[in-house]
Amino acid sequence: PLPILMGYGRVTEPGEWLGDIIGVSDQQQQAVCRFLRSFYQNAVFISDDTDPSYYARYLTPYCRQMIFGTGPDDEEDKWAAWWGAFGNLNNEYDFDELSRNLQITPAGNDWYKVRLSEHGLTETRNIRVKMTDGHILIDDVR
Repeated sequence: PLPILMGYGRVTEPGEWLGDIIGVSDQQQQAVCRFLRSFYQNAVFISDDTDPSYYARYLTPYCRQMIFGTGPDDEEDKWAAWWGAFGNLNNEYDFDELSRNLQITPAGNDWYKVRLSEHGLTETRNIRVKMTDGHILIDDVR
């Protein structure tokens, strides 16, 4: 393996993980992956007659505005915006299959890749998280 120059002449040692040097621990990444799995299973894989506004508390104000905008509230539009941000493009969703196939992996710099698979189709969402007052919040989704 090649050593990575970290600045100030510091390089990684053999077997040393880059995240240890820059302050991202395996435990923090595992906690974020557990949070995102729970978020998807409880807040995304829900029926379209459920108001997702309850789960908006897990979003930063920036992400909330990005998903819902600033216009008047419309329950049907809220769910469509929510599913459009976090779900997949399949119109016949199977929440059980999506939950079984859900994969979340760290992508670096507070980004996580969420893999959604059902009926042979796979899509990914890239989600950035922020730690705020000891809480994990979703800050961006692409």
